[in-house]
Amino acid sequence: MVPRVRDGDTLLARGIQHKLTERERAALHKCQLFMEAFRIIRPTMPMQHAYAFLLVAAEEGRGVQEYAERAGVTQSVMTRILLALGPRGQKGAPGYGLVQQATDTVDLRKHQTFLTAKGKALIREIVRLTRSDHQNAPKLRAQSRSFDGSGEVASGFGARSVVSSTDRVGAKARFG
Repeated sequence: MVPRVRDGDTLLARGIQHKLTERERAALHKCQLFMEAFRIIRPTMPMQHAYAFLLVAAEEGRGVQEYAERAGVTQSVMTRILLALGPRGQKGAPGYGLVQQATDTVDLRKHQTFLTAKGKALIREIVRLTRSDHQNAPKLRAQSRSFDGSGEVASGFGARSVVSSTDRVGAKARFG
């Protein structure tokens, strides 16, 4: 049975909240940091794009059809996703710049997908975040900067400017 909430009454005030253990809290914090790495690339990055990026990172050099099968989507959907992850999206719109495609040397009809330097920097940051303890992990924000509104990263990963945790809008990682 779902507890009824009256005006001015909260489940928290009534003691009906789920209390997380420190371990659960730390695990959730790492998940948030992991997601934050993608949000800094682009705050509205769809989950499908992040998932496809991870597929490419785990097995570089595969074709669109192989990634589509692994993701459980059609080849045309994966083609659009990989385009968005590349330097230019559909209709020439700016892409994420995380992957690049090259023609297969054996079968010229096929294209292989690889991480760019920016994509490799993102993977290194994700690995660092997931390996670090939850006290030291927020370095990601210290490595972010404001962007010009276009959603694109103009410079490389390196210069450090502190962005407060309340200033999420306009923060972007320096992957390049």
